Amino acid sequence: MARRCFHTGVVRPSKDDERWIEVAQALAILRGLMTVVVELMEKVDDSFGSMGMSFKEGFTAYHKITPEQTGIDHEVFFPDLLEFLIWEDYGLIDDSIDGYFQGLDQREADLCVE
Repeated sequence: MARRCFHTGVVRPSKDDERWIEVAQALAILRGLMTVVVELMEKVDDSFGSMGMSFKEGFTAYHKITPEQTGIDHEVFFPDLLEFLIWEDYGLIDDSIDGYFQGLDQREADLCVE
């Protein structure tokens, strides 16, 4: 996601707000962490739930970050989030996303339906 955001110009930091880059990078790192955990779930025994706990901690932080905090266009942010939610098939997100989409405005909701 970070590469896609920075190379396509959807992250537009201004001279006054370098924090956009930091938050966008944090989002990309969390997304990478969650992707690695999901990939590892196919190969490891998570009987003790440590992989699942790591994922939930990462996802809890990830889904609290808004597109406005990152400077990432909604047209990139929401499709990427939805793609990940559909791809993750271990039930790690099920209770973590409750109510998230209810707080979207109409434009954001439309992006998620398209």
